[in-house]
Amino acid sequence: MGFELRELASGDGCNALSLGSEAFAPLKSFLRKEAKKLHQEHLARTFVLVPEGETKVLAYITT
Repeated sequence: MGFELRELASGDGCNALSLGSEAFAPLKSFLRKEAKKLHQEHLARTFVLVPEGETKVLAYITT
């Protein structure tokens, strides 16, 4: 199985992201609630790591 790092897309499955500790909940909340909006408005760029051909987000970075 391969992976791809690409820009966040509207259909990406952000809810499935597992960050482990509850201390990281704000990071998941940001991805679900803010990242897509900021990406669409060109205010920030979010890139996601997904299994090749899938939309389940495994990791992300926002710049």
